[in-house]
This record gives sequence, structure tokens and C-alpha cells, in this order.
Amino acid sequence: MRLGHKELFRYAVSTAFSVSLIITACKIGYSQTGSTEPRKLEEFGNVSTDDAMAHLDLFAVKLNSNPNLQGLIVGHNRSDSPTGWFLRQAYGYLDYLVNSRGILGSRVRVLEGDVRKEIGFELWVLPVGSASPIPVSTPEFNPDGPVQFDRASLGNESECVGEFTIELYKLEDGLKFFGEALRRQSSAKAWIVIHPSQRDSATKAVGTINRSTNLLTGKYGIDPNRILTAIRGRRSPACMEVNLWIAPSNLTKANESAYYFHLMDEAEKTNYTVRKVEFSGNQHIRDKTLRRAFLQQEGDVFSRRALDRSLRNFSRLGLVYPLTLNDVEVRLDREEKLIDFTIYFRELPRVRRGSKIH
Repeated sequence: MRLGHKELFRYAVSTAFSVSLIITACKIGYSQTGSTEPRKLEEFGNVSTDDAMAHLDLFAVKLNSNPNLQGLIVGHNRSDSPTGWFLRQAYGYLDYLVNSRGILGSRVRVLEGDVRKEIGFELWVLPVGSASPIPVSTPEFNPDGPVQFDRASLGNESECVGEFTIELYKLEDGLKFFGEALRRQSSAKAWIVIHPSQRDSATKAVGTINRSTNLLTGKYGIDPNRILTAIRGRRSPACMEVNLWIAPSNLTKANESAYYFHLMDEAEKTNYTVRKVEFSGNQHIRDKTLRRAFLQQEGDVFSRRALDRSLRNFSRLGLVYPLTLNDVEVRLDREEKLIDFTIYFRELPRVRRGSKIH
């Protein structure tokens, strides 16, 4: 965890909130230590770092007050949320308890619970040596198409990660969970797809691929023939993006764009509704300027033709480099029949030098 001046203030607020929670907990009986049954102490969703720390602080107080208890962090992911990010979040909570709150690592463990509609975390206390209150299951990956496992953002930490986080965020953290998932599913292929930043050299992108491949093969024993790599278009002005995918064994290229085209075809054939449209890379052009040129709005039934026309509209603005479908990232929520987009822009140099474009 990295704490600067702003973070120290946030940390003080978080600590005050934690004290309030602890007092409340004592009033409602959390101070009782004689129970021999597992008990769920806390439950929260995908909350801010401050709120997560407050819940974890209460958890640490409970464990420190009774050495006969052990802790369990149970995480529930969403079906459309990358597994690797979810694991980095859950194990980041464990890291915070051990390294910032002094809980022995042997007293707390992380467990993946069932998949739910919303991301959530449960904090359990149970007597040392007792069985887990949650069925233990290790998810297997048997994809019939590529599945994005994780995404790492490399570069200046304040720009690419954020100034205040307790999740595990380094590329090596993501590759650890990626390697373990690949070992469990020995027939799957690994995709490592690099999107360099606008500042990165080709040599740096190749070096990141080599470093990632060497770690997977050397530390986690993944056959190098199972690893497919690619360097694709530049996206962020400052951050290199590393996408980690688990793919079927019959695929021979790490081709994100082909997969997104397939998702668009599926969404159009089955009348998916547009849920969310996000713009990335427009540092000096306001979102509302781009939305005026975008014909595919939230709530519309998805149309490939409308998306194509929108991309041409963006190119005609004279503010960004021409866009194609290769600059569009797609995610589907198959249960709700919803489609989300992220569209990546590269501003023309004169835009970067100017002020905000309205």
C-alpha cells in the first residue's frame, strides 16, 4: 500500500469510521467470544478502498481479541467480471490484514464463493481448526471462446493504478493467479496481448511479453507452446495495458479483435440492448462532444451499422486519429442480454496542446 499526504487524510477518516464500527459491534454482541459456531461478521460489495479498510479493521480487531478464532474472506464474483482482477482484490484484502494489521497469515484465508449478480465479500470468524462454512470449489476454465482473465495497467502508479488502493496491482500478481488457472486447465491456451502506451517503445512492449512468458514457463511450469502473444494498437497516453486471456486449445492466434467482432455479431442477431458506453484516451475532448457524434446510445438495441457510422463521425471531427472496429472493446451480459462498449481514442497532436474541447 502506498500512502501519500492525501492518503494519510483518507486513512485517518477510515480509522475513525473503523472505531465507530467497532463500538457498534461491541454494543450488538460482537465482543462475545464463546461461540463455537462459524459466524459471518461483515458483508460488503465492491466498495471504495476507504470503506473496505474500515470493514477489514473491524475484522482485525475481532481476530486480535481472540487467538482461538481464525478468519475467512469469502468472495463472490460476477459472471462478466475478470477472475484475475477479482482474486487480486480478495488477496489484497488478505495482504492488508497481514502487513498492515498484524494478523498472522496462517489465521486468515481466502475462499472463492459462488458467482452472483453483484460482486461481494464476506468476512467470517470461526474457531481454529473448524470446517469451512462455505463449500470449497475451485472453478475450472473450459471456454468455448476466449475469456478475459485479467488486465494489468503498467506505468506511473498514480496515473495507471491510482493513488490509494490495497488491491494487488503488479503484473506479477496477475500472472501468479493466471499461471495457477492455466495449471488447473491444462488444455487451455494463454493469450498475452500488449497495448503499449503512446510513450512506450516497441522494445519495451517486447520486453514485457518476454518477462511475462518467462514467469509463466519458469515459475508456474506452463508449456511455452500454450502461450500466444501479440502487440496491438496503442491506447492510453501514459499506461501500457496487458490483457491476459484463457482461450480454447484450437485457437492459433491471440486475436482480441476477432473475438470482439464475434460478440458484436451475437449481440446484433439476438437484439442485445446497449447498457454502457465508455470513452478512453480523450484527455482534452469532453465526453459530451464525443457523445454528440455517437449514434449508438444507452438503451438502444445494438446495431453494427450505427456503430460503424459513429466511428466515421468521430474521424470526421478532426480531433482524433481515424477509428475502426479494432478500437472498440465489447463485453456481453448474456443473462440480461446487454452489451457494453469501450472506445479507445488517440487525440491528434494539436488537440493535446490545446485546452478542453467542448
